[in-house]
Amino acid sequence: ESSLSRVALCGMLQFEVDCQTDLGQKVAVCGSGPLGGWDVDGCLVLDASKYPIWSGEIDISAACPVEFKYILVDTSGATPALIRWEADGRNRRADPRAACAKRLVLHHIFGDLERSTVEV
Repeated sequence: ESSLSRVALCGMLQFEVDCQTDLGQKVAVCGSGPLGGWDVDGCLVLDASKYPIWSGEIDISAACPVEFKYILVDTSGATPALIRWEADGRNRRADPRAACAKRLVLHHIFGDLERSTVEV
């Protein structure tokens, strides 16, 4: 398999996470590779237009698979400030290549590492 076909099979991740937040808080995704390299300053801050569902997407073509956690952040400053990680324990993981998909839609509940739904 050529590197071009591997890139084509590993593309977009779309996050949909259910989370009730307090005023001034936002939900973000922090993790490996393009999700900030585990640095909160580089995390993907999600959109609340369908609150309490927070959503966003990112191209992970160059860094498939990825591991991540959801976090609560305060975005009133120049960079996101960590309020808290969703949970201790294992990281979440996504690999569109394993699903032979160009896009994976991940449905999660903040803090619940057991329940998740994935759409291809």
